[in-house]
Amino acid sequence: TQAATDVDDSALARRGVDLARRRSGGGAVLLVPGEHTWVDVVIPCGVPLWNHDVEEATWWLGDTWRSALEAAGVIGAMHTRGVTDREFGRIVCFAALGPGELSVAGQKLLGISQRRTREVARFQCVVHRRFDPDAMASLLDGAVCTDLLRAALHARVVDLDRLGVDHRWSVVE
Repeated sequence: TQAATDVDDSALARRGVDLARRRSGGGAVLLVPGEHTWVDVVIPCGVPLWNHDVEEATWWLGDTWRSALEAAGVIGAMHTRGVTDREFGRIVCFAALGPGELSVAGQKLLGISQRRTREVARFQCVVHRRFDPDAMASLLDGAVCTDLLRAALHARVVDLDRLGVDHRWSVVE
């Protein structure tokens, strides 16, 4: 759903960052090798976890992530309804909270996007081990990366390092 003009192509080239589109939509997500945990979950229609309500469909997944993070000592809260800041969330995913996503003390830790057909729902989940709001902002076009957005990224996002979670933590474990 995001315009390609939201990113600064010359900044991408200078930093050696490849641009890819998520078909699930949503704002930009900067993935740095070794600095995030990304999990795709696919649920076919008709299984007990399937839910036709697109918001409620994420709740079991948010609960699963919350349990995994609690085992690592992180106590998170799950957002259930709507998106907290659609304007900024359309530019950078982690600037807003959506259904099923987790926050710690009001700061987003888990992002979930979903793509659905009648037959299957695909959820893409990411938790940052390290999130650099300035690195994310530096890749955006100056027209969309306002001082307010930059401040929102600093205030609204938390990562596992800042929470003191061992860098070897894995959702698989």
